[in-house]
Amino acid sequence: LAFFKNQKEEFDSFNFYFHWLGNEDKDIDSYYKSKAKKAIMYFEMAADEDHIDALYNLGYLYEKGIDVEVDGKAAIYYYGSAADLGDISAIQALVRIYSEGEIVERDDLMAQRWRRRLKFEE
Repeated sequence: LAFFKNQKEEFDSFNFYFHWLGNEDKDIDSYYKSKAKKAIMYFEMAADEDHIDALYNLGYLYEKGIDVEVDGKAAIYYYGSAADLGDISAIQALVRIYSEGEIVERDDLMAQRWRRRLKFEE
């Protein structure tokens, strides 16, 4: 990504968060928490440039409430953007979210739409 060129600290924050993401049970000290918060900003910058992993990871953060408030609309937005770029994991997440109805209202039609898209992508 162009905005990381010659910005080692920022890249390290971003890279750290990619490796840490999903390990919400992991006990990390304030140094790592500050890195994680900074990394979210870089995820957002990368998402603005249609970086698929950043879009997916932001969806995951908003779905699970990791370092942000749980926000179903934001999760759907970021997963949807990644899915539109062909990310199968994002499509699977959308099927699950719409089927479960936990962070957004259950919507069987949307779940079916994404299931059809998943079959198309596989």
